[in-house]
Amino acid sequence: MRSFKDNRDRTWTIALNVWEVKRIRSILGIDLANVITLDRDGKVQVDLIDRIANDPCLLVDILWVLVGSEAKERGVADVDFGSALAGDAITEATKAFLDELVDFF
Repeated sequence: MRSFKDNRDRTWTIALNVWEVKRIRSILGIDLANVITLDRDGKVQVDLIDRIANDPCLLVDILWVLVGSEAKERGVADVDFGSALAGDAITEATKAFLDELVDFF
């Protein structure tokens, strides 16, 4: 499990497992199980990792799937969660997610 803080000093913990990967696939259509693919020449392609790392909107959507139930219990709406992720917080969240993704595999 990895953690990050948002701009409102709230700590969020994310954990990737098969169930969460399945939920992300179902809700967002993002297949983290196939995050690394091979092209026709057998070269590794990491397009999805690049996309997640460089698209903060996509990253926040994925993070929301991972922390949404906890956020709702804490009274944090999706717009409040996303609004609190900018600057250092989004950088920290990106690192936490990518590290968790590496640990998953």
